[in-house]
Amino acid sequence: MAVTDIVSKLNVQMNREFYSSNLYLQLSAWCIEHNLHDTAHFLRTQAQGTVTLMMRFFDHLKKMGENPVVQPLQNGLTPGCNSLAVLFEKMLNDYRFRAESLIQLQDEAISINDLSTLLFLQQIEKIQRKDGAVLVKMLEMVREADASGMCLMQTDHILAKAATA
Repeated sequence: MAVTDIVSKLNVQMNREFYSSNLYLQLSAWCIEHNLHDTAHFLRTQAQGTVTLMMRFFDHLKKMGENPVVQPLQNGLTPGCNSLAVLFEKMLNDYRFRAESLIQLQDEAISINDLSTLLFLQQIEKIQRKDGAVLVKMLEMVREADASGMCLMQTDHILAKAATA
């Protein structure tokens, strides 16, 4: 694979992180509308984390001597949510999509013997794995709270405690 191919794919991954940040902000706005301020805060923190990852991709591309290309977000991104379970399922689906593409990128970096990019991607993967574990834990907690009949506000407070633990 040519270096330009991996550069293009790094740009795509960078833009996926950008999209995720916007998605998490939209989900945070939904939480605010439903007075779930603790979960909204958690989502804004997650959004900031994905922006940070996006910037790391940006910086890595610059270090490679390449030009990062940030694509505009689609207008009208409306994630549509009707429960905390759906919200965390959306986040997990988004996380899994980014994680899978990150693994493919690592394979491609190996195939072209790009050790610098491989090490960079492994660092990103380590961060993302932690985020994924938190999302799985949060979704399980939401499902348990739903099954026990807790109201959204109670669930919101429980999630806040878990997010800071």
